[in-house]
Amino acid sequence: LLEDLPDIQELVKLEVVDVSGARGLQTCFDNTKGEKKNKSKNKNFYHLTRLQLLDFSESQIERLPIFQDSAVGDKLHSVKRLLLRDCSKLRRLPSLKPLSGLQILDLSGTTKLVEMLEVCFEDKKELKTLDLSGTNLNELATTIEELSNLSKLLLKDCTNLEVLPNIKKTHKARCH
Repeated sequence: LLEDLPDIQELVKLEVVDVSGARGLQTCFDNTKGEKKNKSKNKNFYHLTRLQLLDFSESQIERLPIFQDSAVGDKLHSVKRLLLRDCSKLRRLPSLKPLSGLQILDLSGTTKLVEMLEVCFEDKKELKTLDLSGTNLNELATTIEELSNLSKLLLKDCTNLEVLPNIKKTHKARCH
């Protein structure tokens, strides 16, 4: 069982990271025990400027890597698809602002997801598909209103969802 990723920070030409189905994967950072622990391994993905697909579906990750170098403000505009389907331990969606080219965000079946930062949809002019089906969110970030190109908003089986933000600006969106 894959429990951890090798250090991929130096693979600057990497376009796809697909570890979907790696049910033993708990972190993409470091699982090494004891003194060999390298807390910085894979902590930052901002070096991977050609990365287009990041798929952690069905893994046990609890958090996502950092996508931006705060010192220089670099963004990972190249990432088009972020797939986090059935990530059973992911509880919080951090800021995805650095992923300005994101077109598909799939969090379906991520049942422990209960929080999303208000800024997570900022600068997402290209986002077309947002699948939050089966999550336990009780509210959506109001920045969802800024998703002008959103064409699919999937909220099936979101039984805890109490309020929908105003999605009039996302007039293209079809809710399913």
